[in-house]
Amino acid sequence: LQEGVRRLEPLMHGSAMTHITRDMLKSLSIRLPPLVVQCAIADYLDRETARIGALIAAKRRMVELLHERAVAFVEGAAMQEGWQWVSLNHVIQRIEQGWSPQCDARVPDDGEWGVLKVGCVNGGFFKPSEVKALPSEISPRVEYIVNDGDLLMSRANTRELVGSAAVVEGARERTLLCDKLYRIRLDESKAQPRFVSLWLQTVAVRSQMELEATGASDSMQNIGQDTVRRIVVPLPDIRQQRTFVRRCDDDRSQNSLIIDSIQKQVSLLQEHRQALITAAVTGQVDVPEAA
Repeated sequence: LQEGVRRLEPLMHGSAMTHITRDMLKSLSIRLPPLVVQCAIADYLDRETARIGALIAAKRRMVELLHERAVAFVEGAAMQEGWQWVSLNHVIQRIEQGWSPQCDARVPDDGEWGVLKVGCVNGGFFKPSEVKALPSEISPRVEYIVNDGDLLMSRANTRELVGSAAVVEGARERTLLCDKLYRIRLDESKAQPRFVSLWLQTVAVRSQMELEATGASDSMQNIGQDTVRRIVVPLPDIRQQRTFVRRCDDDRSQNSLIIDSIQKQVSLLQEHRQALITAAVTGQVDVPEAA
């Protein structure tokens, strides 16, 4: 059936969402082997795709464990070093909230203005590609230009992602802060943005933000500035903070290489699963039970 639908693709129409008509679907012809062979193929694919699915799940779990290990590395440092804990209110100079005009649903071209999406900080890493194009007829509010080194936090998101934070690195030119993001300005003589962003990803801080988040549904939760200011983090001197960030960066670099390799393996397994399905239903592979 999937192969048949691919044959219909040139006939599909629609601007935002392509579709096929009932008559087009009725005219579709597919090869049907005997029922006993169909059942054998279905049983074979159930077994093989389940096996591949289990491998994919195991590899994804490995990625989760690597992320958990990175967080545990951060959390364990404060206990080992005996650092003093303070609330962020002691080192925050101001918190800014961005601007969210109606944007185009596309990435801006070179030279165009863009507004960040809230997902640009998901996972604790800044993603410069998570940006929407600002229509040319809307004047940009330049006070919201995002620069490298800015500490950003999502103030509105799902319960699992609200409060996600990252420091901007590799920001494209003409990118603006959106309304669903906070920009946290720190007294950098006392607290480094990269050091603070690492602690904002720990289990204790995430639990506090999820607990204090408010909203009518889990799909859209909000945290206020008071919640951000109450967050407690360890705060050694600036030299120790920089040293710790370098250690974490080295650890993350090693993890990233492993994670990239695992994700490539997952993509190959997904491709193999689809190829196996196609081969089985088109008779390109021998199904033992059908022999």
